[in-house]
Parts: sequence; structure tokens; C-alpha cells
Amino acid sequence: MNINLDYVDEKDFKEDSVRREIIDPLLKELDFEFDLKGNKTLSFKTSLSIKSPTILGSNTKIGQDRILIPDYILYVENKPICVLDAKAPTENIKNGNHPQQAFYYAINAEIKAPYYALCNGKEFTLFTSIGQELILEIDLKNELETKFDTLKSYITNNTESQIQKIKEDANRDDEWYLNRSLPKAIKPQKQKAKRHFGCLAYFTRQSWDIVQNHILNFTQEGDVVLDSFGGSGVSAIEAMMKGRVGIHIDLNPLSVFMATALSTEVNLSELYEIGEMVLKNFEKITPKNDKEAKEMLKNASYYPSNIQAKNSMGGGHKKTLWIPKDEILPKGSDVATLRDIFTPSQIIELALLRGEILKTKGENIKLSLLLALVNTITMCNKTFHETEKRKGSGGVCGIFNYYRYRIAKTEISTPFNISETFRRKLQRIISGKRELQNSPHFYQMLPKSKFIQGDATNLKEIESNSVDYIYTDPPYGAKIPYLDLSTMWNAWLDFPVDKTLLEKECIEKGSLNKSTQEYYDLIKQGLKEMYRVLKFNRWMSFVFQHQSPQLWQTIVEYAEEIGFEYIGSIRQSNGQSSFKKVQNPFTVLSGQLIMHFKKVENPKTLAKESLGDDYDLIFNHIEALIAKENGATLEEIYGELTITGLEMGFLHELGNKFETLTPIINENYDYDKETQKYHIKKGSKFKSHNISIETRAKYFIVSFLKKAQRQNTKITFDDICLEVIPLLKNGVTPSKELIKDILEEVSILTQEGNYVFKSASMSLFN
Repeated sequence: MNINLDYVDEKDFKEDSVRREIIDPLLKELDFEFDLKGNKTLSFKTSLSIKSPTILGSNTKIGQDRILIPDYILYVENKPICVLDAKAPTENIKNGNHPQQAFYYAINAEIKAPYYALCNGKEFTLFTSIGQELILEIDLKNELETKFDTLKSYITNNTESQIQKIKEDANRDDEWYLNRSLPKAIKPQKQKAKRHFGCLAYFTRQSWDIVQNHILNFTQEGDVVLDSFGGSGVSAIEAMMKGRVGIHIDLNPLSVFMATALSTEVNLSELYEIGEMVLKNFEKITPKNDKEAKEMLKNASYYPSNIQAKNSMGGGHKKTLWIPKDEILPKGSDVATLRDIFTPSQIIELALLRGEILKTKGENIKLSLLLALVNTITMCNKTFHETEKRKGSGGVCGIFNYYRYRIAKTEISTPFNISETFRRKLQRIISGKRELQNSPHFYQMLPKSKFIQGDATNLKEIESNSVDYIYTDPPYGAKIPYLDLSTMWNAWLDFPVDKTLLEKECIEKGSLNKSTQEYYDLIKQGLKEMYRVLKFNRWMSFVFQHQSPQLWQTIVEYAEEIGFEYIGSIRQSNGQSSFKKVQNPFTVLSGQLIMHFKKVENPKTLAKESLGDDYDLIFNHIEALIAKENGATLEEIYGELTITGLEMGFLHELGNKFETLTPIINENYDYDKETQKYHIKKGSKFKSHNISIETRAKYFIVSFLKKAQRQNTKITFDDICLEVIPLLKNGVTPSKELIKDILEEVSILTQEGNYVFKSASMSLFN
């Protein structure tokens, strides 16, 4: 950009220099032109005299005895959009008299501009006239290029046109939603979003771009997006980034704290300065060695100090150093209680740092600093260790990788320095919040959005038929007991997690040893609540990451029983394989299925085939033949239907209804010109329940193996599960063991872990 910011600090750089050297070139870059006649689409006028005073409440008049002269008035299509005032570099343009003066200009009856802005050569601030809200703050030297498009989007749009568009979108009928097609899979790039990567350490996290892709596909600006198993908050945050209202609900108080703390708006410079002040005070009081730490630990104790309970911080305990309650750790942990996973020095230093944070003023600043503390705790404990692969570049947290409190077998030679770790984590949070601030929508959506510690099986906080889209990634069976594994962080935040919460958690096993049926019942109740709050003719996307075909079948059947219409599942890579996947390749999927449902006015009911239905009989027998022979010619299909039709007495009726079956066969099945055989359509399912599960599973597995052979692609066990499970929707789905048995019969497992069809010439049913 042709704006020279290098000499702003010079002594003779005054207000007129700001206008001449900074604002005028900036307006040119924004495509505004000086125009007194109002002929240009984007124009500005300077030093325009306003003769009438600004009238406030109670008939208070500003400028009654003098003429008001704002430095610049910007116009879009000859209508005022923004008042812009220049100030000297030494002046405060965020609060105080100068922004107030610009506000009075903007709301004057002769102007009525929706925005007002100020520039002092170093910073640029933009406010809304309604609410006097600071919506954009730009450090001109360091942030102008990254925030330029955001600024332009605000002050170059005709607000009346925007309002009209919103009204038109609101009146758009349900056809737009009903006709949405399923989004295509994308290659995820988790680490590209600083607002998630490095800010929110949590057990599982959907890649932001997958979630954003779905939100953009199924919703419009202003729509309400719900995630009732909110986790790290990706769904709600990405909804807000794209101008949607986000609702985050999770039973885990840690989850709600993290999403809330990241979303709060703060002055980033102030956050950095207060963070440095906290560290400076902390370093003065930190113990010099382990002996001193152990001595301090003798005089420390737990007392109620929940970070959300303002009256519990301090009181009669001000002279006692707070340390977390020594919670009992879940079964399977290497040690019995919470404090055993920290060294005495780590406990004391983390407690001292926490105390310094709680002394700071400003709730949003405090929450942001506490989020940095939570991320520091993740690294500063005895479960954290280095691996050969990641030596020198950080380590891995045993809790996130092993899903239990596993003390590192080989301790780090030099434990992470808590002060340095906190500083690094705070910088990550500042970078993440900067992305939120760069969004033109995020903080506009924040007042309407919600972060709720709530129960997915009882969404009492949400009205019926009020949500436009649901994207959720629920827990799967006994894979991760979230509340049990969050003990460390919840204890440091002093969030209570009692039996009542544990009873509501949708998991299998865990500290309450829940049965599979209990888990299924909780998932079903969660689906009922999602159906209740979702508007008619809207979508729900349900992430599935389990190898159990029975669980997939159960979810689909429960959803359809409740009233959802199942549309289909999309295979989606979720990025790099997790540590758990590397450890357990046959129990954890490296990919995922995203199941898509619609809540329609008249949901489809599951087709119930019976021998009395002539039309369904056609498909029963055609599909049985195709499955048995791995494809069937037209002559073979007619022959089969003629014989069975005579035997079962429906041939005459069939002849009366259909002069020829060929069009029906061509419509419902794929034809292979080379073999002249018909096959089940790609992505389709068997319509008949009368074909055995073994036959159906074998048909689809062999078909998939042959396709991979033709295309010379490598397929893994996960690929086969993700391909076959959705195609076995009707009837009982096969067990994982059955799939393995079929693979042993029809394929060869290579040393690389890929499956190859045994022989192109072998018969499917030898």
C-alpha cells in the first residue's frame, strides 16, 4: 500500500500530517474519491459544516452555540456511511472525549451515519453509531494489510442494501434448505487456524475447515447453529466467524470454560501487558528450589476458589496459598490422586501463578489468562514427555494420547519452565483472538451466541423449532470418558464434577461403568432433543468415528424412529492419524463418516418389504440374484423372476402391471457394458431384508476390492468399514469379526496393511 508510516513518531507529525499522509492515501486505497456533487459510488467530503446541533435524550443539544465540522464524511451511493476524524499520534482514539465527539457528528440529523471512526496515524478505530461499539481496531504499522479487507467490507457497503438482502434471505422459502446437496469431502488443514490450533487443547477436535464447509453448505448468514456435544467449541466459533449465531452446549465445565475464554473480546495489547505483569510478580515469589517448594506446600491447602464464583476468591483464606483439591483419579490411572501427577514445585508454581491471575482486573482479561494457565497445566505435569519422533520440538501429553493418567516412563531431563510455557501459551491465545478480531462477523454474533454447560439429553435452554442447523461430534462408546479425563483441569479451575454430571454423560464404561444399553439410551435421548429444537426442513450432521456397524445402524434407526429422514453419509478424512489410532489400528478409525439427516414436515418411513407387495418382490429377487452371482445379465434376471413368479403365484400380476421390466431395471441398477451384467448402484443399499447379512456384506466388500484393483488404489480396513457400513443400512449390520472373516476369504493382507482382492477370476461364492 502506498502509505508511509515510518515517520509517524516524528515530533512535527501532527493532526494535519495524519490527514495528509495517512488518511488521504488510505481512502484512495479504499476506492473513495473526493466528490462534492455526489456523483461517485464511493465518495468523501472534508470539513463539511453542520449547522444544526446534535440532539440527545431529554432535549440535550450538542453544538448549539457553534458549527460542527467533522474532518471527513464518507458516502456510499450518496448516503453517509461513516464520519472519520483525524487526531494527533499522542491522542487517545479508543475512549474518552474524541470518540464521543465523533459519535455526536455521526448521529446528527444532517448525517445519520451508521459508523464513526478515528485515526491518529498509529491506530485506526471503527465504531457503530448504534450502541457505540468498537468493532475494529487496527495497529496501522502491523495490522493494516491483514485487516484492510475487513475495514473495506464495513465502510463500502450500502447498509440499506444489506438490510434489504437480510430481509430477502429471511423470506426465502424452505426450498433453499431442502434442496441442499451433501458437501464433498475436503482435505483438512487443522493447523491453519490459530484460533483452534494451540489455543484449545482438548481430547478430540473436529478440523475447523470441515465444520466451516458444512456450515456454509447448510445455512445462511444469521442462522442459528447448534452443537450439543460442543467439545472444544469448533462448531460455535466457526458459525460466528461466518456470521451465524453459535450455540455451544457441553456437560463438561472445562469445555464451556475454554470456548468462552477464547471468545471473550479483549484489547490484545492490554492482555499482553497484563500477562507480562503477572509473570513479573510471579517470578518474584516462585520457590528457588524443590526444598523451598516442599516447605511452601506444607502451609498450602484447598479452599473453595471457583473462578466463576466471585465471592469465593480470597476471604478468610487470603493468607493461605490455594492448591487444588486432591481428587481421586479414574480407574486405570498410574497414580491414585490428582496431586501425584505433579511435582511439589509444579503444584506450588502453578498455584502461585493462578493466584496472580485472579488478582487481575477485568473478567475478560482474567478468563484469557486462565485459558493460558489451563494450556500451561497440560504441559507442566508428570504425564507429559518427549518421544523420539518429537525430540526438541515439544512432547506429548499422556492423557490426550493414552486416554488415561499415565505417568511418563522416562521423565524429561529438564521439566518445562512454567513461566516460559505460560508466556508461549498466552502468545498462542493472542494470535487466536487476533483471528477472531479480524473477522467482520465474530463479535457481532457474540451477544446472540451462547456457551452453556448443559445436558445434551435435555436441552432445556433452547426453544423448540428454533435452530437452523446442527453439527455435532458425540462421544463413541467407551472410547473417551471426557469428564473422568478432565479431572486435572477441572480441579485447577475448581469446577465441581459430581455423580449427577457423570450420570448424564453419553459414554460407555467410565467411572460409573455404564452399560452399552445405557449409552444407547442416552444417545437416543440426545437425538430426540436435537429433533425437538431443530426447525422443520433443516439439517443435522452427525459425525461417526467408530468401527461398530451395529452402532451406526442403531443411530440411523433411532434417528428415523424419532422422525429424522436419513439422507446419506460422506466419508471424510480427519487429518493426521491420532496416537490412539497408531496404537489400536483395528479399534479406532482414522477417518470418519458424517451422517446427514433432515427434519421434514412428512418424514419418510422405513420401507417394509413383504411378499404381498409385487413391486418390492421384483427388487427382492433381482437383488438376491445380483448378490449371489456378483452381478446378473438381463436374461438371468428375467429367468429368475419367471421361475420364482410361477412358483409363488405373482407372475400373472407382474405381467399385468409391467409390459417390460427393462426400464425399471435400468433405472435402479448399474449396467456394466463389458460383462453385460447389472450391479447394485454405487452408494446404494439393498432394499430387501430377505438377503442374508453375510451375502450382502460379501457383495459390497468384493465390489469395493475389485474397484480398488481396477483403479490401482490401496485400501485399508478403515476404508472398507467406511465404505461398507453405510451400504448395509437395511436389516442387521455385520459385526467387525464378520467383516474380517470375509476379508480373510476374499483378499490378501499386504505387509503395508492394505487389502488386495485374491484373484480377478475367482468366483464370489466358491
